[in-house]
Amino acid sequence: MNSSNRKSVVITTTEVLLNLLWIVLWVILVLMTVAFISSAIQPERAHWVLTFPILFELTETGVLHVSETMDRKVTIRRAEGRLRFQDRVPFGLVAYNYSANLVAVLLNVVILFMLRRMISSLGVGNPFIRENGIRLRWIGTAVIGLGLAKAAFSIPATLFLTTRLDIPGIHFKYRVGIDGEYILIGLLILVLAEIFRVGAEMREEQELTI
Repeated sequence: MNSSNRKSVVITTTEVLLNLLWIVLWVILVLMTVAFISSAIQPERAHWVLTFPILFELTETGVLHVSETMDRKVTIRRAEGRLRFQDRVPFGLVAYNYSANLVAVLLNVVILFMLRRMISSLGVGNPFIRENGIRLRWIGTAVIGLGLAKAAFSIPATLFLTTRLDIPGIHFKYRVGIDGEYILIGLLILVLAEIFRVGAEMREEQELTI
């Protein structure tokens, strides 16, 4: 298999995988929406299995058995668990969770759409075009949006839950912050998009000169 055929196989495989992910995303979106509408119409039949991240500390002191003759007192600080409802989740939290997931899915739709367009340009043998730089910019912006949306939805939910939780022996805390990984990756993609755009413009100028 020569290099051109190998490249064609890689592009085709990538297109198939992206198309499958595209279908999966839309199926998830449809199922989410149907379940949400069903819970709104018949809340007594809605069985949501939702969990929420919770930070907590144990107020009691424990003992660490280092050896048969040595014990040390210890405490647990800044532990993280998942809050799970034993009864039906209040509809307000269901709606809030649906909104957060909807934003996340739509941003992933944007990312996949732009990736599919970029792979299509590879198929025709012309990836270094200005449009792909714009598509990379959209991808970087969407990745940053995922990080900001995650913080925007998780912070109020965590504040609401931790200030109302009451479990003996546990002190609940809330964490306010933004996932830096999304922001960093998004910024790197934006820098790459700008390099890509400038390179495409330089190539266009060279072709016009020739």
